[in-house]
Amino acid sequence: MKTITIFFFIILLFVGIFFLLEKKFVFVKKDCLSLYNQQLKQVKLLEKKLSLLNQVESCSTEKESWLILNFLLQRVLEKKDILEIKKVERKIAEISFYKWKNYQRAIKFYNRLLDKAFEPGERFLYQYQIADSFFHLEKFSQALIEIKKTFFEGISKEQKKRALSLKFQILLFQKDFLSVEKLLRKKLKEFPEDHDFLRESLAFVYETQKKFLLAIEELKRIEKKSVFLEEKIKRLENRQSEQVVFK
Repeated sequence: MKTITIFFFIILLFVGIFFLLEKKFVFVKKDCLSLYNQQLKQVKLLEKKLSLLNQVESCSTEKESWLILNFLLQRVLEKKDILEIKKVERKIAEISFYKWKNYQRAIKFYNRLLDKAFEPGERFLYQYQIADSFFHLEKFSQALIEIKKTFFEGISKEQKKRALSLKFQILLFQKDFLSVEKLLRKKLKEFPEDHDFLRESLAFVYETQKKFLLAIEELKRIEKKSVFLEEKIKRLENRQSEQVVFK
């Protein structure tokens, strides 16, 4: 009798352990399933956002694209996901600048991105785009202020060239020829590989001011000779002769 009692006790013990293990497995399974569904939901939401971002490019009006982008922006702002916010804000800035030419809006969102940028390359890009936006708005004084902010430690040689090129255009539109000349001569020292292009740019600046002798001098310093270059020199020499006659 005692043996039978022990036997039944052992059986009940195994049944209890099996039941507890199965229950635990069911809970784990439910937790995994719940986590999977949650991740799946997030993936679907992300796909939906990316789909909406792609749709923006095909919008026929600025109003349509802004409705989609503003809707996405509000959603990501609610979530407070910095990476998602930056992605949407960058899309707004880029499409405002390149497609809709809405430079005021572009400035607004590039400034927002600048506040969240930590890498030199990223900071340069947003600051450059702000300067370029002011340049397109023909606010040259402000554009000059903004482009000067791009010259910070950590930018690449190509980025520096790009910023100096925009600075050159701004100064040229302001007709600040003295500053343009100084800038180009500085570039000649820093970027000898661009020698011919910079000499040609100097010649253009002098020609704009009707300083034909100086323009000819710069063109003759160009190393790569061509028929076009020779014709340009002759044309300027003729203009110089005419200028002397009229004097």
